[in-house]
Amino acid sequence: MRRLSLPENSALPQRDLHHQSGDDLTASRDIDGAYDLGQPREDALDDDAANEPTSRDELATLWRGAWPALTDEQIGLLIGYRDALRERNLHVNLTAVRDYPGIERRLILESLRLLPALEERIRQGNRVLDIGTGGGLPGMVLAISRPDLQFTLMDATGKKVQFVQDAAQQLGLDNVRPLHGRAEEIARDTGHRGQYRVAVARAVSSLPTLIELGLPFVMLGGYLVLPKGIDLNDELLAAEKAGKLVGGNVVDASILPDVGSSVETRLVVIEKVAPTPKTYPRRTGLPAHSPLGIAEKPERSKR
Repeated sequence: MRRLSLPENSALPQRDLHHQSGDDLTASRDIDGAYDLGQPREDALDDDAANEPTSRDELATLWRGAWPALTDEQIGLLIGYRDALRERNLHVNLTAVRDYPGIERRLILESLRLLPALEERIRQGNRVLDIGTGGGLPGMVLAISRPDLQFTLMDATGKKVQFVQDAAQQLGLDNVRPLHGRAEEIARDTGHRGQYRVAVARAVSSLPTLIELGLPFVMLGGYLVLPKGIDLNDELLAAEKAGKLVGGNVVDASILPDVGSSVETRLVVIEKVAPTPKTYPRRTGLPAHSPLGIAEKPERSKR
């Protein structure tokens, strides 16, 4: 992988944004650009320091608390990505998190927290899919941290995919492939269906929705990894039912260790144990509007 050494507070060059074909195929709010950031802790950051970037040394200590293997070069690349995301976000809505501490902790640090779970379930050269990547989260952070893996970052909004492409090029990340489209449609493509060892999604959709959208991409024996908030008891019951319909089994739902972030996160892991029936995912919109495993409310009788 070719890497660029970036100054601590340098931003990537701002490019003109190009509309890609099909840019009007925006996903629902749950999948497109909104992330499940978990439950804010009582000691979450105040807004007073929102405009000040954290020093390189402090960031190195913070981020290595989640992934000790980070090199100095990778720390520099993560800082470059932070600055690029914040700068482009002034012009394009990539994420609702706009301040330095929020990007450093709620986005980058939270993405780094996924790496130990991936380490247990993945091998060198495997393909990883980031569904609904938005501004490249968690995919860009994972790709910087694991250059030995191949990452596809998918989103339904062309401007967000364009940012991912620009940032990956400027940072020299040759293990990142941007992909523009909806999960419901791309899951029908034989070049993607059943081709990934791991798929991740940080969208705020329900677990049954994410399972229906994500598991078709995963190969047998692979995993769908979903960071969520900690209050999931009812949702987990529905997720187990949805998993059985699409070939998955919930194997873990542990709360991640505290590494100094401002949120608490439960990591739900679904193993692909059987082929996904060809009927899934259902047509665009149905997985979100009518989640699998959740009983529909009975209609009121007409008088």
